[in-house]
Amino acid sequence: MLFDEPLTVIDPELKWQLRSKLKALHRDLDLTMIYVTHDQTEALTFADTVVSCMTVAWCRAATPAELFEKPAHTFVGYFIGSPGNEHRARRSQRPTGAESTAT
Repeated sequence: MLFDEPLTVIDPELKWQLRSKLKALHRDLDLTMIYVTHDQTEALTFADTVVSCMTVAWCRAATPAELFEKPAHTFVGYFIGSPGNEHRARRSQRPTGAESTAT
């Protein structure tokens, strides 16, 4: 199933309810779901694996915990956490082009 920003313009209370229902549906049906979002809470709530993309050529696929602990790029480090995971982001900086494919 593909979801492309399904909860973007929904009331926050309804968004929380729908998020819970979608997570239960994912668990109960055991289907592969691709959920496109710019909302880190949604990404980290739903995901078994998160794919974070900065450009078409640079993506990182990992569990939410792996992205938080080892972001592998400042882009991912600043995206994860509130405020951004700056300490880990700086520590994980890679030279441009050092990681160009998903793991």
